[in-house]
Amino acid sequence: VNAYYKRYVDPPTAWTQFDSDSGSGINWKATLYKQNFGPSYVDQVMQVIFNATEDDQWYYVTQPVNFTVERDDVGFSYVAGNETVVNRIGNDNVTFIVYVYDADNPTHPPVTGSNGPGMFWITRNASDPESWDEGTPKQTNDTGYLVYEFNATCEHGVGKQRWKAGIVEGSTYYKPANFSETFNVTIVSEFEPNLVSPINQSFLKGIDPIPLLANLPDLDGCGFVPGANVTFHVEGTTYTYQGVGNGSGWYNTTITDTNLPEYTYGWYNVTVNASREFYSN
Repeated sequence: VNAYYKRYVDPPTAWTQFDSDSGSGINWKATLYKQNFGPSYVDQVMQVIFNATEDDQWYYVTQPVNFTVERDDVGFSYVAGNETVVNRIGNDNVTFIVYVYDADNPTHPPVTGSNGPGMFWITRNASDPESWDEGTPKQTNDTGYLVYEFNATCEHGVGKQRWKAGIVEGSTYYKPANFSETFNVTIVSEFEPNLVSPINQSFLKGIDPIPLLANLPDLDGCGFVPGANVTFHVEGTTYTYQGVGNGSGWYNTTITDTNLPEYTYGWYNVTVNASREFYSN
């Protein structure tokens, strides 16, 4: 008994013998093997035929049997990076690590190197759990780990974001797949209130209202920060005024009664204080 294989798309004459066996007896069974198909056969529909000969005129060939050479499935194990905190300011970073293995045969070595082209994704908007970024490619190392040293930028907003990892298309021997679990990373930043006006302006006591205006720039250069609690304090007095934001990181209020007892003639310094979740006050 001889066994032959070819790709379905190959010519009818392209059969290649891969094994043979011989024996005798009623209901004798031949077992034939083919292992380690090369890269050109991956994801291809294959065909196999068997022929049987004996020492007389009898000869028999089976009809082709189809099968597909598939890449193996991958599995993942979490290693590190869940519930971490990273500051967008400076060179702060956190490390995400997952382990990648052959899910079809865990006794095989781990998925390594070019066999494991990977990707990490992180959400951009903490209020939208599906706001994934375009992904950062990473390749499994020689021990089967996908590792990402994540340094947050303005692309990712502050707050509790999600991250996930996976193997993407491009491996000869493994199918693309995402880790079924997602994990959390909290992104924080810093700001510094900036008083815009009034600066070196004079007002008539008891007559002129005094408009106070400030903005709140993110120190990582990510624009102005909305949604903060901003107060203006007139130094030398007990007077504090609550700022009102316009949704774009600008805050204002107005001193309407300059006849209050603690106001006397002269210059005053104004201090702006701000606080917001995920920012240092």
